[in-house]
Amino acid sequence: MPELFESILMISTVVVLSAILSLLLKYILKDKLHVLRILGTILIWAVGFVTLLAYFGVKTEVLMLLIGLAGISLVLSSKPVVSSWMAMELFIKAQKPFKIGDNLSIGGVSGRVINLNSLVTVLATPDGHIIYYPNHQFLECPFKVVGKEGVRVRLYFTIPHDKFEEFKMKISEISFEVRSDLIENEMIEVFAKTLVQDKFIVELVIPVRNPNKKEDVVSLVLEKLAEYL
Repeated sequence: MPELFESILMISTVVVLSAILSLLLKYILKDKLHVLRILGTILIWAVGFVTLLAYFGVKTEVLMLLIGLAGISLVLSSKPVVSSWMAMELFIKAQKPFKIGDNLSIGGVSGRVINLNSLVTVLATPDGHIIYYPNHQFLECPFKVVGKEGVRVRLYFTIPHDKFEEFKMKISEISFEVRSDLIENEMIEVFAKTLVQDKFIVELVIPVRNPNKKEDVVSLVLEKLAEYL
């Protein structure tokens, strides 16, 4: 039987290590995979508890076997979950191959992305079905981004050469004001096509999120540009 000081030191070491590993697991998973984080924390403290029992001379072979089997079961059962979470964090978020509103084709099915989370990507098909794809499938199966949500409206103006920069700044302001009606993460674009005498022929591209509101958004933009028209 260990001496009192050694026993206290051993207990303190196991408790501190278990706490550090639990906090590390919580930091890695953060608010995601809540169930997996709880199971992992239980497993860490169970190993610490059995380690202490073995230190004090209690036979722990059966307990270690049970914990080992539980650990293997946890790893096998959580593999798809962990794979999907890693696909989201390391591929979809980092590389941004697609986002909400894009139309995807994967595994012979096409649909519009309507939701993204840590585990699944949700597609709405043209026939009204909702399909949940585990994120890890986007690492295992070829997929194609077919198109984006919404419609792009093209307008043409003639703008005096000396007002072109001011016009572009005004477009930036308007983009911010009507951003809720635009395709996510896109702005109204301005292109100077040709210069005729002292005027630019300008192309304006408005990425409208909802095609049914196209006329309303265009009217609003034109109203805000009245001084240049």
